[in-house]
Amino acid sequence: MKPAPRGPRTVLLYLDRAASYTRTMFAGMATYAVEHGPWRFVAQTSPITFNEAILHPSAFDGTIMRVTSRAMLTGIENAGIPAVNVGLHDGAIVELPTVRLDDEEVGRAGARYLLQSDCATYAFCGAKYLWYSPPRQFGFAQACAEEKRSCGSFDSGVIGYSHGFETRDERAERLDKWLASLARPVAIMACDDMMAHLLLDACARLKLRVPEDVAILGAGNDPLVCDVSDPPLSSVALAADRVGYEAARLLAQLMDRQPAPSQPKVIPPVGVVVRFSTKGATSDDADVTHAIEFIRDRVHEGITVDDVLDAIPLSRRTLEMRFRTKLGRSPAEEIRRVRIERAKRLLVETDAGMASVAQASGFSSANQLCETFRREAGVSPTRYRKQFRAG
Repeated sequence: MKPAPRGPRTVLLYLDRAASYTRTMFAGMATYAVEHGPWRFVAQTSPITFNEAILHPSAFDGTIMRVTSRAMLTGIENAGIPAVNVGLHDGAIVELPTVRLDDEEVGRAGARYLLQSDCATYAFCGAKYLWYSPPRQFGFAQACAEEKRSCGSFDSGVIGYSHGFETRDERAERLDKWLASLARPVAIMACDDMMAHLLLDACARLKLRVPEDVAILGAGNDPLVCDVSDPPLSSVALAADRVGYEAARLLAQLMDRQPAPSQPKVIPPVGVVVRFSTKGATSDDADVTHAIEFIRDRVHEGITVDDVLDAIPLSRRTLEMRFRTKLGRSPAEEIRRVRIERAKRLLVETDAGMASVAQASGFSSANQLCETFRREAGVSPTRYRKQFRAG
């Protein structure tokens, strides 16, 4: 006899920010539920209402949340229902089955991108009260230290009107003072896109050019922030949908009484999406900067070093020497790197086939894409897509 069909599973959610990352993470959960459900989600928007709901565990088959307090963790433990955590609590790993973004790698990815430039100064702008900011700052500083570059920092603090808190005007004044003190050109990574937008506002107040004086990189790749900023913001894209999908997959295993994994599942970021807030701040060598911008703008056309030389009034030997001095790699290596980065974005963000990805990335064929990608990234394009796409 076939088993009786199971009714929808009821899953209690607490995701603490109504930002792009949270929405995209929930989309990953919803995708899993559609494929493997039926599930019914009950979403709570504050820790207080979540803690109240968890007092009635018989109403739920499981829960997905980011633990934000000891009281929440205690409530989950007392409820005794399958639970999956999707973040850190005060920068620490929670002793629950966990799927989370690798926030240290977010910072390292941002630093690696900005360190391709030859700026006088590198810095991180964050907020200690945001749980993801300290690990991103740590990763950023670590990557800078590996390249023997010093790294400044700014903490935005908490805005409020109670005693001991800054007002928005006071924070803006402090941010302006810090930004004006940095040697330029400076490359700054912000902990998220909203913080990067605050940096853009500060640059406008100080009449600093972006990206010529200050290159700004956010994190989150929220189109509602990045695309409407002036100039549009470069940002580290986060695999939030994969975090959500894998969290739902893990919860399903726990609800089926499978054993919990011994270690958290940590999801790396997708990579940097380049827009105009960093585009020009690549080197203090104008010819190298021009060459890099030409490569970024035209790489999809299948350009070669000869095409770069047609656009830049330098000999091949001089261009090669300047590239190696400023970037530590040749023009040909830069073309290949940019092609691979574009292919990575297309693999993760679109459903395009390999032939289309190859053409849009400047490769002559799908075979050339696959061979080059495997050599440079260590995995095939198909495998890379599976690693970063939900499901």
